This record gives sequence, structure tokens and C-alpha cells, in this order.
Amino acid sequence: MNLLLDEMLDAPVADAMNVYTHRHGLTFSSIRSIAAGMGDDDIPNLCKERGMVALVSANTQDFGKKLRLYEALLANGVSVIVMRPSDKRQALTPERQVAIISGNVQAMATRLRDATGPILLKIMQSGTVPYRTIEEILADAESRKKKLP
Repeated sequence: MNLLLDEMLDAPVADAMNVYTHRHGLTFSSIRSIAAGMGDDDIPNLCKERGMVALVSANTQDFGKKLRLYEALLANGVSVIVMRPSDKRQALTPERQVAIISGNVQAMATRLRDATGPILLKIMQSGTVPYRTIEEILADAESRKKKLP
């Protein structure tokens, strides 16, 4: 199964995760490597053209913009996996990105394989959490904003 890392995630993370593709069955690509600078409106079509089953994204401050992208991906049959650090004060360094994805890769693979349609997942160092709706992602982002100093 092919997954696309969005522009918020470092390109070498895909290479690091692909070292163990034979173990988890997921192949990662980075939008920075295959379509740098691509606008969010074009990402759902890129995913369909390249056979991507999911986009892995980071939980960002500009969530309204990402929300439109996530809705378009889901409407096009592409799952969305939102990464966030367990502690909001932690930067998503490349090392932390690899740690979060690798710590959740088996759960991600299982959930994507078992899904009957596109799914929404949140991944953190503490584990994988399925979302049921886009509204749950929005509520999660809003609660994080309120907790920021």
C-alpha cells in the first residue's frame, strides 16, 4: 500500500520508513520529492493517479486549510493519517516524525488493510487513534489551540 507524506513532513522520512516495507507492507513517498510546491487542491488527484491509499499529514495551526484537503481526499477515496506530537511543545523534527510513524506503522497497516473505505487516523507517540469524522479532527485541533500558551 502506498502512502504520501505531505509537505509538512521531511522527505527523508519516507526513505527511512521504506527500509522496512517488507515488514509492514507500506511504501512511503514524499510530496516534496515527487511534486514539490503542489497546491492542496491538486493533491487528491495526485494520490489517485499514483495509487496512494492515504496521505500522512501533520496537525498544523492553519487547520482550516488542511480541513478542506482532508475532506477532498476522503471524498476521493483516500484515507487521512494526521500526525501530532504527544506534547504540543515538541517540534516535529525528522527524528520525531520517524519515531511516531515507525511506532504506529503496524497499526496503520492493519487499519488501512481492514478498512472498507477511506479512514481517518491520528498517530502520536502514545499510539494510533481512529477518528470517526472530520468534525473530531476539527475539535481536536481547536482544543489544542486553546491549550497553547
